Amino acid sequence: MHNKRFVSLVTRCLSGNITREEQEELNEELQASTAAREKFELLRRFWQHRPDGMGGVDPSAAYRLVQERLSHEPARGKRRPRFRRQAFLAAAVLLLLILAGALLYRYKPFSRDSETVKWITLSTPRKEKRHIVLEDGTGIWLNVDSRLRYPERFGKHTREVYLSGEAFFEVKKAAAHPFVIHANDLDIKVLGTAFDVKSYPGDPTYETTLLKGAIEVSLRSNPSKKIRMKPNEKLVWRNQRATDSLALMHKEKEKAASPDWHQLPRVSIGEPLYLPGEDSSAVAENAWVENKLVFRDESFEVLAVQLERWYDVHIRFKREAPRYYRFSGIFTRETVEQALEALQMTESFHYRIKGNDITIF
Repeated sequence: MHNKRFVSLVTRCLSGNITREEQEELNEELQASTAAREKFELLRRFWQHRPDGMGGVDPSAAYRLVQERLSHEPARGKRRPRFRRQAFLAAAVLLLLILAGALLYRYKPFSRDSETVKWITLSTPRKEKRHIVLEDGTGIWLNVDSRLRYPERFGKHTREVYLSGEAFFEVKKAAAHPFVIHANDLDIKVLGTAFDVKSYPGDPTYETTLLKGAIEVSLRSNPSKKIRMKPNEKLVWRNQRATDSLALMHKEKEKAASPDWHQLPRVSIGEPLYLPGEDSSAVAENAWVENKLVFRDESFEVLAVQLERWYDVHIRFKREAPRYYRFSGIFTRETVEQALEALQMTESFHYRIKGNDITIF
């Protein structure tokens, strides 16, 4: 995306003048580009701390005038009303201040005693998980097919990381230094706690499961809306882009076979899935840390995505019917062939394996 277009969309978003289509366009860019997410965060920070004294001109109203001015340039030689000219100049100055502030943050974003901090990107391929301990003592377990970006050393005031995929966090408590996780559409602020974050870009939902402590979740598209979570709560945030794609894919199917995604709430809070026969605190959402793939009443279509990450394979359905078969179970040390054979004990289907490609029919 061109930089001018990106800045325009971000400014529309922060000023509250963005349409749904523009918001979706911006979200797609933020999903696709780590650099874009960083720029958005810099602009958002500067917007929240922008200087006062704009001569009493409302920034949102001034921005609308700028857009009108850009869209309807008066004929040459005609004079613009004085108020419109002043509002236009005020808004233009405001946008320039945002850009200038972003540049200041960009080139001195995470200084520590005048020292530039190095950022590290840790990625896990399919089939592989990692465990790391950050310099503040925070432990992070990174699930398969995930990416974590974090500073080599944290700054004086905040601890921030960026996640794409799934991770389990045990955050070292430091009340004066909040820990913030940027995960696609969600920003999660914690002080000291243990929780799981699942935010694979293509999944129909993002999830946060809190086991102990307290966290505050805000939506990147609406940062003023904050959701405080308590222990043993699970927040599910519907990924509009993915669910719209699913709805389009299944539009010809009966409603009983395919949920009406547009009728589902965008955000919901419930309980985690407790594992039967396990310790009373054991939940399915972070069982992957102990190499357990847990699924409960999952459609084969959704489970296939998890199997692809777990076994590093590609699964395609040759017939539509198996997509909607539903399964419950736990896999630990099974091979992909053993896993498929176990599923065959519940539903009737066939499969063919050729290298890393699996066809279900």
